[in-house]
This record gives sequence, C-alpha cells and structure tokens, in this order.
Amino acid sequence: SVVSTQSTGGIVPVAHNSGGPKQDIVVPGAGFLASTAEEYSDHIIRILEMPAEELETVRRKGRNMLRKHFQMNHLGNCLLKNVLIKVGMDLRWIEHLGGWQDEGETSEN
Repeated sequence: SVVSTQSTGGIVPVAHNSGGPKQDIVVPGAGFLASTAEEYSDHIIRILEMPAEELETVRRKGRNMLRKHFQMNHLGNCLLKNVLIKVGMDLRWIEHLGGWQDEGETSEN
C-alpha cells in the first residue's frame, strides 16, 4: 500500500489522484498524484532525475507526515483534545499528564 511503502522512507509515492491518497496520504512535497499514464510517467521520470538531496527531503517529508498523522499517540491525543473542547473542559489540566503534541510538533524534535 502507499502508506506502508511511504512509511519506510525508501520510496517517493506516485499514487492515483483520488480517494485516500488524495485526501490523507500524498501531501505536496512528499509524493505525486496522477490520473493518466502520461502523468504517472512524468512523475516517475521526475523522481528518477531528482538530485539526491531533493530526493531525501521528499522521502523524509513523507515519512514524517505519516508518523505525525497516523501514529496512535497523535490520533489519541487529537481525539481526547477534541472531546474535551466539545464538552467545554479547560485544557490546561492535561499538562500534568505530559501534555500532547500539537500540529507542527514531533517527538523527534
């Protein structure tokens, strides 16, 4: 699947421009979306011709995006935060539990 191969950081995905890949998986700068054979070919050639540094940046961005959006800790924290907001609870109390990561933060930083 696109997610499992992208999560290894070993590939730059070229996926169909629809459904899950379009909505959640392939983000700008971390892969390519295509609808026609010509678009697939163009993206594959672009990847093959990428300088090593750019290729590594694209791979890393895809891997980090997946870790951020699909890890259980992040999903659980987002769910908890949204539930607490909806019931009108003060979110400051969660700090004594170690808080949670907001958008843009990663456990690797």
